[in-house]
Amino acid sequence: MKVVVVVVITGETGCGKTTQVPQYILEAEIKTERGAACSIICTQPRRISAMAVSERVAVERGKSGLLVDRNLKGVSHIIVDEIHERGTNEDFLLVVLKDLLPRRPELRLILMSATLNAELFSSYFGGAPMVYIPEFTYPVRTHFLEDVLEVTRYDLTPYNQTDDYGQDKSWKTQKQTLRKRKSQITFIVEDALEVANFKDYSPQTQDSLSCWNPDSIGFNLIENVLCHKCSNETPGAILVFMTGWDDINALKDQLQAHPLLGDPSRVLLLSCHGSMASSKQRLIFHKPEGGVRKIVLSTNIAETSITIDDVVFRRGRAGRVQPGVCFRLYPRCVYDAFADNQLPELLRTPLQSICLQIKSLQLGSISEFLSRALQSPELLSVRRHLSILPVEPRLGKMLIMGAIFNCLDPILTVVAGLSVRDPFLMPTDKKDLAEHAKAQFAAGDYSDHHANDDLHVYNLWSNDGSLIRAVICAGLFPGICSVVNKETSVSLKTMEDGRVLLYSNSVNGRESNIPYPWLVFNEKVKVNSVFLRDSTAISDSMLLLFGGKLSRGDNDRHLKMLGGYLEFFMKPTLAETYTNLKRGLEKIIQIKIQRKKKKQNRFVFGHQILKPSKVTPAAAPLPPVVISRNGYGTGGGGDNAKNQLQTLVTRAGHENPVYKAYLVKNNQFQAMVINGMQFTGQPCNNRKLAEKDAAPQPLLSLTGRLQACPVDIERVSLLLKQKRKHHQST
Repeated sequence: MKVVVVVVITGETGCGKTTQVPQYILEAEIKTERGAACSIICTQPRRISAMAVSERVAVERGKSGLLVDRNLKGVSHIIVDEIHERGTNEDFLLVVLKDLLPRRPELRLILMSATLNAELFSSYFGGAPMVYIPEFTYPVRTHFLEDVLEVTRYDLTPYNQTDDYGQDKSWKTQKQTLRKRKSQITFIVEDALEVANFKDYSPQTQDSLSCWNPDSIGFNLIENVLCHKCSNETPGAILVFMTGWDDINALKDQLQAHPLLGDPSRVLLLSCHGSMASSKQRLIFHKPEGGVRKIVLSTNIAETSITIDDVVFRRGRAGRVQPGVCFRLYPRCVYDAFADNQLPELLRTPLQSICLQIKSLQLGSISEFLSRALQSPELLSVRRHLSILPVEPRLGKMLIMGAIFNCLDPILTVVAGLSVRDPFLMPTDKKDLAEHAKAQFAAGDYSDHHANDDLHVYNLWSNDGSLIRAVICAGLFPGICSVVNKETSVSLKTMEDGRVLLYSNSVNGRESNIPYPWLVFNEKVKVNSVFLRDSTAISDSMLLLFGGKLSRGDNDRHLKMLGGYLEFFMKPTLAETYTNLKRGLEKIIQIKIQRKKKKQNRFVFGHQILKPSKVTPAAAPLPPVVISRNGYGTGGGGDNAKNQLQTLVTRAGHENPVYKAYLVKNNQFQAMVINGMQFTGQPCNNRKLAEKDAAPQPLLSLTGRLQACPVDIERVSLLLKQKRKHHQST
């Protein structure tokens, strides 16, 4: 590393790249008396991997740390681990580091991968040298589906491969699984099976292979293999790779009902998923008591990112510390048809977030930056208004609509919840309690998004749940599915996928009746069925007014959306009303977005306060807010009017209202709001009550709830004096 700037290291999972290479670098620097200047950063793609590496290094060196946020100044070495995963963040980081190296010639970069694609990374950094760590020390036997069926004598049929996701009977997928549309992977599998030769296997195995369904996970087969291994094989932990959290929980429920696999004195069943609490994740690293076999159900988070020491039924770690066995529950011919490497995330996922991140970090032109990526994607233009918001465009649109319709606070909460992982943890041992708690947050609103906010503490329109639904619809469209209520269940369908399901932790997934015709959703996830994540129920009117472009159908009773995929039939007069409302709404939104901010105007909670000569009566009534004479309002968040008035004017950049209270007859006090205004309240028992009583009148005037007159206009302009600036702005 003295003369080399970039090194690419390739080695099998569990060989010690992550935990040992940084320590080798540190020890080498210490021997050359440069230990004090050595500062090593090691990146990890997941939280659990970062914590596991940190704890392992802590055991070996007595110290650990996780980098949260720091400047790279003073850093001598950067290790980018798991680069083979080709996530968007990893590819983004490589571009940034490549640009940084010419400015920091003393910096050393180490790239580590668990797969044999080192040449790609080496060429990206100008032919950086490559180091390869040899393969397994111990033999690892790999068995494919045909071998498993031959040994276990298990019979596959079209019916024992259908998976029950642990939900109510109304959500079971037996019928759907047998007639679902073919996916791209299905065609690849079918082509591979057509040329496969299984003549060396028994007729029973050949019959089972002919019934194999590549779209099914096959819980029953997994259970049979685990039971066979636990009954006949030597001790050792087993790692089972699943496709998602719902599958992990469903399989765990099924295994716990098995007389052998569900016996805690003989088998320890554990789950591993990124959404789990850290304390739960750490349990997978603990060795069980003697005579107890550990079975870990995990997603691909445990494929290369972490190492579980006592696992012998896994290819990577087993071959490094002891002989092992790997079971692949698909035929060998299918494995041979797989691509050598996964398509980079940068080429297969939306680029909104990465484009906005480039702009927010001021890294230059989006197209020019991404053209320097390891494998650059094709780019689309990013609109000016959305490019300044560090969220996906659809979420940015939701924020803009929330600001326009004066319900920004709850929409901010919704967008924040959609921008990160699900804030609701689902502990397996408290799943019912967690789902009940989430349902309480949703308060019967048929919305996962409402569960993320509290609609009773926000600004003027925030208590209007229908408006918030409409704004959510505007942001998430065209993520739309139809709702058909049956006697005891709900049927959901999307245009592309036909019948779909809801995740079990959705508040709508527990409903036997949803009193809305549509759901808008945040994303779809396909396992062997299509699942919707984060949904909100909406009405026809919300979809017609806040959804996509409306067009006329074959007659004056017919409206269409999404090129005719969505059709609406109604009375001609109602169709005309919706069309005109939609046109007017779009015009208002465009005016709001395109209107340039004028220096002489101020915006207070979405209401524009103009100079006296330009004030005009309100064009449309504002939502009703009751403010009593004692100064307490039943709308606007429940604060008293005095606090509301102060919040109103200070958020707009003006000085606090000034009150003058004076004693009147019978030991009563009367207050007047000054700063040029002459709003006077009723006599009260003390000064504080008098000030509160004087506040409702100017509050109503400022928010447009009183009919404006020239005197009021002048008072408003005098009240809203700008704060004195102590520093001249440039």
